[in-house]
Amino acid sequence: MFFSDCHRHDAASLDQLLTVNMHKLQEVILCSPGLAAVADRLTFNIEPTSEYDVRWHFVACNIQLLHLLCKTLSETSEKCDTLPSGHTHGDAITNPEVSAPPLSSDTLSLGHRKAVSSALQFVSGFGICPLLLPGVGIPLHRRSELAHRLVTEDVASCLSTCDRYYRLTVCIDILFDCLEQPALAPVILSAHLCDLVASLLQVCYAPVWKKFAAEFEETRSCRKDLGIMCSHRNYVDKLTELMNQVSSSTLVRELLLLQSGCPPSLNMKVCVFVVVLFDFL
Repeated sequence: MFFSDCHRHDAASLDQLLTVNMHKLQEVILCSPGLAAVADRLTFNIEPTSEYDVRWHFVACNIQLLHLLCKTLSETSEKCDTLPSGHTHGDAITNPEVSAPPLSSDTLSLGHRKAVSSALQFVSGFGICPLLLPGVGIPLHRRSELAHRLVTEDVASCLSTCDRYYRLTVCIDILFDCLEQPALAPVILSAHLCDLVASLLQVCYAPVWKKFAAEFEETRSCRKDLGIMCSHRNYVDKLTELMNQVSSSTLVRELLLLQSGCPPSLNMKVCVFVVVLFDFL
């Protein structure tokens, strides 16, 4: 009983912290002239109404910020591509024999990479993990003791089938958006490939999720949840492209991770996912 009470206390404290941080972020954006241009693209003024809404709302904030980052990186790269050949920033003359080569225009500092990694961890931990079926992917409570203390039971049980499909696919979409950016791709491949593969397998091959997809398509045009629109990606094709992009050794590693995260149970049907992943090797 005491351990259970500690779990609830830790989870409640986290939800309060997330709410405070969202309000602080909203204040920073509204009070910063430099961010006025993007304020209309960020939706932070919706008050969560339940425990799971707090975490999903925070995930949505991170997704929107990551979308802006990807767009900014793309625009920066395009501008640099249009500069005359041999043009360099600044007027300082450097000796090529003793100077390091110039960094790419979309290079992130260590601090920026850490911030991006944290945002993606929230997307995976509180966005993807609660929506994965039993036996698919690595449950959040099996990843670390801290994660185990923050997990709440049946956090997605109150969601409709359309909401479940929508939320999982927008998480998949932002991982793919980051994967398409050279500066962010290493973060996805090193830390979030397992979650991306697991969620894609579920969306593409879980029978019940095919029904979710059909129901969602009927309401797609009228959905504007937190300002995030679900893309029209063909996830089967995206899974194939991802498997062709990643080396066989990496796929084997991800398969072993997926299997290690699934506790044995007669009721868990994971064989089909294992077979599908092996087909790409």
